[in-house]
Amino acid sequence: MPISDHEESDTLLEAASDSSFSAVKELKHPGSHRLRFTRWVFLCSITANVLLSLAVAKFLIYSSESCHDPLLQLYSPAQNAVEYVVSHPDDSIHGTNEWMNMLFDGSANGGVGERWKGLYTPYMDVAITQQEAAQLGEQSVMIPGTDQYIVELEVHHQLHCLDSLRRALFPTTPGQGHQQNNSFSAEVEEDENDDPGAHHPKHLDHCIDWIRQALMCWVDITPVSWAVDPATGLPEPQIPQQRTCRNWDLVQAWADGHRVSDDVLESFEGVL
Repeated sequence: MPISDHEESDTLLEAASDSSFSAVKELKHPGSHRLRFTRWVFLCSITANVLLSLAVAKFLIYSSESCHDPLLQLYSPAQNAVEYVVSHPDDSIHGTNEWMNMLFDGSANGGVGERWKGLYTPYMDVAITQQEAAQLGEQSVMIPGTDQYIVELEVHHQLHCLDSLRRALFPTTPGQGHQQNNSFSAEVEEDENDDPGAHHPKHLDHCIDWIRQALMCWVDITPVSWAVDPATGLPEPQIPQQRTCRNWDLVQAWADGHRVSDDVLESFEGVL
């Protein structure tokens, strides 16, 4: 049956209307698949950032409460006293510092023994809380009659060992220099009446090896530059040079605030 002009016009209008609606729909929602993908990526990004922020916050909280020193993998009750500083060592080759046994002219450096003892003797034994003791890698001993535990910082043990070697090499009495080694035995006995075994070969052997282990443990990687010595025309290492150190004063202040008295040490007698 032939289509009338009116029906043909209606058909064209309907087709045009459908085409226009599709165009409008496409105009209002272009790339619907791409839009959904973009939203998905955006949500994933937000989720990842939130999780990362929580992880960082947890790490910072843990670090602030338990370990300020990133180099420590074992707990230390003194770890919050650690601060790193750039230090310039005392010249121990071309001059004399207060820790050396001889002055520049070869005479004895007065008072050096007491200065060395002051580095470690008052701080060899320190007290920590039960909570701190529970975090130690090795169990320690409780101080009788208290809820505290006794420990020592390794640095003071190492200094004790080094001082034992120093006194074995430089046994001196007031007014005598290092040349007076013929009176070695008498001077050592007089200086060490409170520690008669300090200069025993076995103890000194222990000290040498303990210091070796300490040096190999910390592995100082400070680069030492060389320069030509004008006197010889040959290159030589330039000592001293700057290096990164832990702040000695802060750690020593911590030890001073935790040290125990002789009465506390005597309380162990007959208890253990």
